[in-house]
Amino acid sequence: MILFSGRKNCGLGPLGGFYPRARRLQGEGFLAVPGYLDQHVHLTGGSGSAELATRMPKLRASACIGAGVTTVVGTLGTDGITRSIENLVAKTKALNEEEITAGFAPVFQYSFNR
Repeated sequence: MILFSGRKNCGLGPLGGFYPRARRLQGEGFLAVPGYLDQHVHLTGGSGSAELATRMPKLRASACIGAGVTTVVGTLGTDGITRSIENLVAKTKALNEEEITAGFAPVFQYSFNR
């Protein structure tokens, strides 16, 4: 049995007494596996360091879920001009609203043209 409180898994097995208001999913005969964690994701899109035409689109929650990824750590990348920390924070919050556990890593700005 898998127990859910709100949108999150709160227990496995016969823990019903500890979580009387939890939703229960009976999974006899099925295999439950945890979701993957991707610790380096360009949530606001990737690349763009060569030219604007090389930019990739923002990450969609459905792409994560389809690949079995349930937790992501966002990074900014090399394009610090058209993408910002504020965009990264906003995208992280949006993914959390869409059932993906998301956070972001401390980032630094650098340039290839030094």
